[in-house]
Amino acid sequence: MASFDGKVPIGVPLYYASLAGLKPLVQLLLDKGADINYHDRDYDTALIIASFHGHQGIIELLLDRGADIQPICPRLGSALHASSMRGHRKIVQLLLKKGAHINSCHNRWGTPLQAAIMREEGGVVKQLLEAGADANFQGSVSNCIYQNALQAAVGQRHHEIAQLLFKYGARLAPTGHSVGNPLETAAGKHDLRMVQILLENNAGIRIHDSMFSSALYAAVYEGSVAIAQLLLAKGADANARGRGGGSLLRTAFSSSQDGAEEIFHLLIDSGASLDTLNYEAPLPFAVRNFKDETIKRMIDAGFNVNTPNDRYGTPLHAASYRGNYNMARYLIDKGANVNFWSGEYGSALLAAFCCRHDDILNLLLENGAALNNREGKECIAIQTALICGQSLPLTVLVEKDSESLGCPPKDCTALLTASSLGLQKIVELLVENGANPNGQHSLIDGPLIVSASKGHHGIVRLLLVAGVDINTKGKQYSNALFAALYNGHHAVVELLLDEGADVNAGLLPAGPDYMDFAGERYKLLKSLGVLHSRYDDWHHAIVEKLQYDGFGSVLQMAIYKEHKEIAHVLLERGANPNIQRGWFGNPLQVAAYKEDLSMVQALLGKGADVNTPTKYGNTLQIAIFKGNQTLVGLLLQNGADCNSDWCMGNFQDLAQLHRDGDTVRLLEQRDRPRSYDNAFDNALRIASSLGHEGIVQLLIDHGADVNARTGHGETSLKVASYKGHLAVVQLLLDNGADILSGHHNALEEAISSGHRQIFSLLLEKTPSLARQAHHHRSPGLGPLSAASRHGEQDIIQMLLDKGAEMSIYSQDWPPSNPLYFASSEGHYDTVLLLLSKGADVNLKDGDFGYPLEAAAHNGHQDIVELLLQRGANVDLYDEDDPDDKGGPLQLASSEGHYGITHVLLEQGADVNRRGGVYGSPLHAASSQGDRDIVQLLLNKGADVDSWDKFHGTPLQSACINGYYDVVQLLIEKGANVNAKGEDEDGQALHAAVCWGHQKVVQLLLDNGADITSEHCGMSALQIAKNNDNPTIEELLQERGAT
Repeated sequence: MASFDGKVPIGVPLYYASLAGLKPLVQLLLDKGADINYHDRDYDTALIIASFHGHQGIIELLLDRGADIQPICPRLGSALHASSMRGHRKIVQLLLKKGAHINSCHNRWGTPLQAAIMREEGGVVKQLLEAGADANFQGSVSNCIYQNALQAAVGQRHHEIAQLLFKYGARLAPTGHSVGNPLETAAGKHDLRMVQILLENNAGIRIHDSMFSSALYAAVYEGSVAIAQLLLAKGADANARGRGGGSLLRTAFSSSQDGAEEIFHLLIDSGASLDTLNYEAPLPFAVRNFKDETIKRMIDAGFNVNTPNDRYGTPLHAASYRGNYNMARYLIDKGANVNFWSGEYGSALLAAFCCRHDDILNLLLENGAALNNREGKECIAIQTALICGQSLPLTVLVEKDSESLGCPPKDCTALLTASSLGLQKIVELLVENGANPNGQHSLIDGPLIVSASKGHHGIVRLLLVAGVDINTKGKQYSNALFAALYNGHHAVVELLLDEGADVNAGLLPAGPDYMDFAGERYKLLKSLGVLHSRYDDWHHAIVEKLQYDGFGSVLQMAIYKEHKEIAHVLLERGANPNIQRGWFGNPLQVAAYKEDLSMVQALLGKGADVNTPTKYGNTLQIAIFKGNQTLVGLLLQNGADCNSDWCMGNFQDLAQLHRDGDTVRLLEQRDRPRSYDNAFDNALRIASSLGHEGIVQLLIDHGADVNARTGHGETSLKVASYKGHLAVVQLLLDNGADILSGHHNALEEAISSGHRQIFSLLLEKTPSLARQAHHHRSPGLGPLSAASRHGEQDIIQMLLDKGAEMSIYSQDWPPSNPLYFASSEGHYDTVLLLLSKGADVNLKDGDFGYPLEAAAHNGHQDIVELLLQRGANVDLYDEDDPDDKGGPLQLASSEGHYGITHVLLEQGADVNRRGGVYGSPLHAASSQGDRDIVQLLLNKGADVDSWDKFHGTPLQSACINGYYDVVQLLIEKGANVNAKGEDEDGQALHAAVCWGHQKVVQLLLDNGADITSEHCGMSALQIAKNNDNPTIEELLQERGAT
């Protein structure tokens, strides 16, 4: 049998053996001393888990060996709970015979009777009742699913069990529980049969409880018609108040349940007063959602037919929207105002018009509905007709309402909408009747820009003839030329150019922040009803903004959108090839990004500057990123400077923004070096990183400096070595690249990334480096340390074969101890190899001091055990180093490594040694809230009241972080709740109050904490007041604090 070394309590294997039904193994574990009653927050006792799975033989064995039958564990409760919920009747009988408490209460399952009910074990329910289980037992545990057995049966819809409980004396009474009383619960679950059973057993219909206020309210809220009808027939009060004080009538009226309207009628028929409806302007809502009978009853009861609400308008608006002709006529007969302005459509006429209800439209016109009834605005009928795509009545409407077209220049919605929809005859008609073609709205592009974006050539020409400003600025699109070009309407572009559009106009947006603009624009379009399926400008706005700022000019956009003919026309019309705007910076960089060689040549022919840098680098760098060797050669032939230093921005973000999936995937596959985010300021480094051998050769042939370094000391050779580009490394070496240049040299980069072939190649060039801890020209890790850090045993062996020795490593800065790095990273085999080659097991190095400390901190138990076997000092730490962590035991305790903590203690680690940043091991474990390690340390003799000038006592450390379980354990083990250090030091109570841990404060007070003691002249009560914590303040005052 495997031995237990302290990593896992021996009670846990007993738990698993009992769970699996392995009786011989259970017997063996008990013979070996396993704790028969072991349990914790994760494990029940062996008896409980065996009872749950029905292993009767093991249960009998455990009981014979003295297992405690009564413990209640967090997961399954007691053994009786566990067997009851699984229906193991023989085991239930056995446990009862052995004295199991039949009414024991668990904080989730309640009593065993409740557990059996919730798991639908009817046979066990009857067995428990016959054995004396209290059918009315109601525990004090507030978070139990159900408060008593009857509540559980109702909640689980177990009709037969409910009847059985009544047979054994179950009583109906308010519970005060969150799920309400049984009748409420049954009504809320649409369980008609259960409601009948409860009523047959004298359930109180008017009992109010916590969830629904009453059973009738539950039925109304859930839309249960049959139950509501039954309860009303049994005398339920139709005028009772529901949850929150609202009436039942209002609940039914505003409900979306299927039976809501029928229940609404039931309540009225049962005497509910319509005065209790208490709903703002309910009639429009009813017209939209209810049957005509309901509406007429409400009108007959005195509801005003002209009372509007903000959403639906008046009842007539609602009927017009719904297309309910009979109701619209009925409302008019009852005095409805046909010209009342309200709601989302404004008037009933517009609601009928937009929803295409011609019969209601005619009805309203016959009864005096006005076409234009909104003062200070254009003809609403024209505007709405345009939005809805209607065209037949427009000529008549325009002629009738032409006077309304003399609107202010800022408001030209009708002309704009007609321009967007391409209704050229309507545009012509509107212009002839005085509509202003230069009219602008604060949030919508003007008619010219909108028509240009849609490619409506005829309307664009018509507007130009009418005198519209061809270069007017827009809101969504910068100008008409941009709008036409972006959407690929070449004929419109040519028309605008012929009429003198500015080819160099800037495209970057001006004015308010775009997102604020977009939000306001959306609200406007919605209020105007423009968000119609045929009006898709909003969709374009969202899509376009993702690319908007990338185009500094129409020439850049034409190149990006691959409108080559237009791009050439723009160049011929004087477009500036060196304009510097937008993400791409200039047109040449756009062409390079798109790898358009002919356009690059055309731009160069027009004088484009090949070396102009932008935020994303220069044109040569972009060409290299795209991996286009021909393009790189063309740029170099035209004077591109291959040695210019310019920091490259996040090119991958640029590719993602412009939906360039191929480039994004390429860059993801060639993941940039971890430390080289700012290294792309040189063409050769970019090409080396991406492994473009041909481009690297091309750059070298044109004079690229192979040893150029960034401000961080990065070189092309280092980048290529890290990325594993062997051919590029060879090419750079052949052209004089310096291996040792940089903070971390190329050899170290090859090691860290595991590229053995590159490492071998580099080592052949500098064999002496293998025998050095680090080189004076390259102060990073030496080769052996780097290989140890990454667990590269083949490389370590290669270095050892080249003459590397462990004796060259010392405590000199920078850190260079291979054993430290291998231990820290958890490379067991590497540690073993280094020890076999003479590595000093007690040599200090690195952030955590010694190899043993590094392994303990990072949780590498196997390495900890190995180092101890090889002579590591279990208590070694540097007392003179203010940053020392205090030793292996403190580090393991602070990080929650139970197994390592146990191993160190078994090997003689001083459990009470203080030092370093963590204090004592008990301080470290207490401050991290690790109860298991705290228990282990205390069992091994840790001083429960040890004091440290930085941490106080372990109890104070636990109180600061609110670790209730640890605080409780320390107090149980004798911790002095009033202990303090020097004169001004506080006590545990001050720490808990200061950090607002109410439960901990309560625990300390219950265990004698001095409520009058002061910290820095302040009492605990004063601290609570200063921290604005009224709950703790009240608690302290209840205990006598003043």
